[in-house]
Amino acid sequence: MNNPASSNAFLTRLRQGLDQGGFGIDDALTLLLPLFRQITEAHEHGRVAPLHGTASLTLTSAGTLAVAPDSFSSPRRNESRVSELLGPQSHAVEVIGESNRTTDLDDGLQESARLDVSASSENITKPVFLTGYQSWEHAVGHHDPVTDIFSLGLLLASLACGFDFNDLDDLELFAAHRDNLFELNRRLHPVIARVIVQMTELNRHKRAQDLGQMLRSLENYRDQPLDLDLSSIKAGATADRRRLIQENLRDRLFEISRRNRLIYFKPTLQMINLTVASVPLVMDVRSIRLEQLFVWHTELASALTEGRPVSLGKYLRLEDAPYIPGVLDKIIADSRRDRAEYGFAQLRLVLCFLRWHNLKETPAERIHSPLLLLPVELVKRKGVRDAYVLTPTSNEAEVNPALRHHLKTLYGVNLPESVDLQQTSLEAFHESLQNQIRASEPGVTLEKIDRPKIELIHAKARQRLDQWKKRQRARPSRPVATPAVTHSYDRENYRPRGLLLFLEKIRPQPCPLSNLVGAPPPPRLPGLSPHSDADSVAAQDSSAGASTPESVMEKSSEHYVLRDGDGSNPYHWGFDLCSLTLGNFHYRKMTLVRDYAKLGDDDIVNPAFDSVFSLEPKRHDDAPRPPLPLREQFPVIPCDAAQAAAVARSRDGLSFIIQGPPGT
Repeated sequence: MNNPASSNAFLTRLRQGLDQGGFGIDDALTLLLPLFRQITEAHEHGRVAPLHGTASLTLTSAGTLAVAPDSFSSPRRNESRVSELLGPQSHAVEVIGESNRTTDLDDGLQESARLDVSASSENITKPVFLTGYQSWEHAVGHHDPVTDIFSLGLLLASLACGFDFNDLDDLELFAAHRDNLFELNRRLHPVIARVIVQMTELNRHKRAQDLGQMLRSLENYRDQPLDLDLSSIKAGATADRRRLIQENLRDRLFEISRRNRLIYFKPTLQMINLTVASVPLVMDVRSIRLEQLFVWHTELASALTEGRPVSLGKYLRLEDAPYIPGVLDKIIADSRRDRAEYGFAQLRLVLCFLRWHNLKETPAERIHSPLLLLPVELVKRKGVRDAYVLTPTSNEAEVNPALRHHLKTLYGVNLPESVDLQQTSLEAFHESLQNQIRASEPGVTLEKIDRPKIELIHAKARQRLDQWKKRQRARPSRPVATPAVTHSYDRENYRPRGLLLFLEKIRPQPCPLSNLVGAPPPPRLPGLSPHSDADSVAAQDSSAGASTPESVMEKSSEHYVLRDGDGSNPYHWGFDLCSLTLGNFHYRKMTLVRDYAKLGDDDIVNPAFDSVFSLEPKRHDDAPRPPLPLREQFPVIPCDAAQAAAVARSRDGLSFIIQGPPGT
């Protein structure tokens, strides 16, 4: 080892960790993040840290790295020497490394030495990695916040990869694999690797300039999306690399978060649960017939499978749910707008919901996800009573692409992209899904819900008449003169006079327990889930009669509510065919998923695609192009010389970037 310095706190801690098998990412960040915060605060006050090596680093009582508060100093500048070492930048090629190779013809041996690594800081002629955790800028008398970023990057790389940069061999190994640190540490997180590369650039112009941004990246590295790492792909396997890149681009289209309603479904006024809207309000639930409900029964399944129009008026209870026409009109308008703007409609009928649990992350949470979506059209036919007609546009139901990707990633469950309803029944699809789930976890039960589940509630209301009369007598008499209604039309306190008069003098007050004492059931409101008690109402009233004392009034009633099954058991899942929901599901990006899948299956060779994602250095050519002859120029609007030159360059068939404005 060069510079052993046993009293150095950082080196002592580094060697202890290496002797125990190396540092984990969390261990390294626990040591370094307090130091990052301390130096970030110093940079905000125009000071730099004493990071010329590691002698100034100390261990706090909490076991973290720090520097003495009084050791910060003002920046030192030597801009001329720095510019001299960086030299003029080539516009034709980019130099990414230099090395010496020595071949012994007698022995048949070849030795290679990198020229960007040096053990001595004297007489350096180019930016190099120096041993001793120092920057080449320190060697030329230049020290500013960007220099501190380089030093901190070396400390992070040393702990994350298990290197001692006092050792020249370790430093050369790091420099050789700096662009692909996964060869040094397979368990290295991609975000950490990206931060190390950005902080340890020899070229100051390419190095990260903001230490605070690097700190935020390290603090939240598990929450950040991972970029595609082309360096981990073998350069020779072109077809495999192309397929892997296409799969990565495809997977980035999926958003597995709570904002994705294709996975975490929530009912809104933009959709309508046709099953709930078809449940009648009856005195006795035994009078409800299955063919009256909009569920996956034989008659409705046959019509949807064969593509026949279905009149919703046959099933929906418009008299009991007056919100239905308004919601259906909104769905039709949204569908027409999507077709006009995007060229295709996104109206879907959810044939089946999957009620499931993420046993690996949130086992107690019940997740409701659409599973099968059937493309349909909805039209409104004018008449004395308007009619709404639903017509399937295909006999193939799409398997929810976001859910299919999520289940494959989470559980390894492989679902098809679509299900042909004429060839595969939903019962067979349910059995196939159940077998795949049980193959990995036999404890999970996937129940097929093909009949609406209801829960009967026997309610009873009892009130003593003498207590009611006593409360009436104790109630103060209403004053003759009522205060004036205070109204306001201010934006922050909008209370129009007409609304206040209605609320105070006209609107009837609801009677407590009105449903239970014989009042007619209120209309159902929109936006209620099938699990709400308001989705079903009282069905039967009966008086206590002679068995009740004369001074007591008692009423009883029977209610029923729809249930989707046991939601508290994380191992009891539901394959729900009784929540057919109509709505516009906005997943336009999912059409690209099918395109990427087809590209991967067909392995289509595209030179432009391979050039964009190539591992080879990009060809750089700034040679001016001769202007195009006038007979070959077809400008749709007047253009200047720079724009005409860009058009001429495009004739080469090579990709390039135009930076603007103007003219982009």
